[in-house]
Amino acid sequence: MLIIYLIILILISNEMNGKQIIGHFDQLKNQIIKLEGYHGFNTYTIDSVHIDDNGNFLLSYNENNIGIGYLINNENKPFILILSGEDIELKGESLSKAGGISIVKGADNILFDQYINEQVQRNKMINSLNNIEHSYINEKLFNKHNEGLMCIQNEKEKLLLEATDGINSIPSDSFLNWYIKNRLLINSIYVLHDNDSLKKYHTIDLLRNINYADERLYTSGLLKELIDGHLWALSNYTKSKDLMIHEIKMSIDTLISQLSTKGYDTSSVIPYLFILFEKQSLSELSEYLYNQLTNHSKIIINNELHTILESYKAMINGNKAPNIIFGKHSYFPENIVIKDLYDIKSSYKLIIFAASWCEHCLKEIPYMAQFYEQWKKLDLETIMISLDETPIDFANFAAGLPFISSCDYLKWNSIPVKDYFVYGTPSMFLLNKSNQIISRPTSVDQITKYLESKQ
Repeated sequence: MLIIYLIILILISNEMNGKQIIGHFDQLKNQIIKLEGYHGFNTYTIDSVHIDDNGNFLLSYNENNIGIGYLINNENKPFILILSGEDIELKGESLSKAGGISIVKGADNILFDQYINEQVQRNKMINSLNNIEHSYINEKLFNKHNEGLMCIQNEKEKLLLEATDGINSIPSDSFLNWYIKNRLLINSIYVLHDNDSLKKYHTIDLLRNINYADERLYTSGLLKELIDGHLWALSNYTKSKDLMIHEIKMSIDTLISQLSTKGYDTSSVIPYLFILFEKQSLSELSEYLYNQLTNHSKIIINNELHTILESYKAMINGNKAPNIIFGKHSYFPENIVIKDLYDIKSSYKLIIFAASWCEHCLKEIPYMAQFYEQWKKLDLETIMISLDETPIDFANFAAGLPFISSCDYLKWNSIPVKDYFVYGTPSMFLLNKSNQIISRPTSVDQITKYLESKQ
């Protein structure tokens, strides 16, 4: 009896801790509806039910799911919800008609819905005012109407202040307040004008002050957007590549400091940064991140991050590059027959990872082919490893290229791609005669200057 009693108590306790999402959608009868949540860069299913014959459903979540959630069905039109620990009730026709969904219960979700609807209207008005402002500034007929221009600019400021006041009316310590502020921050990154220098610096400061040890970030669905936006801002707001690199290093230092102070699990953020830098051919930043990680003992290194660090370590300048076997799907220049990379006896070797589906590659590779004979005279052999997936795509891409080209049609699962820690195309490695990695060049000019300096 005691065991049965304890089981009943546990069931009652779980029921009390769980929160309900009650809904009625007229057009979704007898369909599956799911409640999804965020965990870092990934999503997971919190609950899933079959909507009954009358269009009614009941989903549940608990304190472990606090954050942003969304409802989704086979229409693939998500409807965002604030999972703050309150019961929620919805009514509407379907998820594809989000404007027709009314939130009957759930104070945070009612506030969120109200704010979003008002913000949509404000943004429409601001866009209209932007168009009129553009005419006042650029059209000769209006560019002397200073009073009209000032009125437009003042009205825009009022609308922006209303948006801020709307946030301030939401409790400052609530998840909803935190979420809206960061959502607006992300939206603001991409709309600043070139002459808004002060606002750009302010935006960078706000991005740099994001606390990546804050658990709310990992349940909000904003993690990827904030990191991508942060890198985009530093790449586009700065006036030179050197300044961009310097600014991103500062942001890396801040991030590492946050995560090491909290002893936070970096299983999602750090691997993502490595891959992001590699995709954008920012190998200098990958190296800096690697060095910073190895100097902080408090950073938690899980299996995924350990694998990435070991793979990256193997490809640091000065290390011996992995051999590449040229299989049956390979093209060779006239009078060249070799089985693998190590069989090439040239003083220098340039390995290029590229693909026909890469727009930049379609421009860059034919341009690089023009330098093949010049590089050949400087004792450089060029090898292209294609990430194409079909023989036709590879054949069309490699046709007419003067250098060695090879493909195994495995794209990102290709052995050379994994061995060389490649996450973006084009990616290049310059090796010496002993197959040691000299550098990770990003342009024809870098390659030519290096070769000429060694003559």
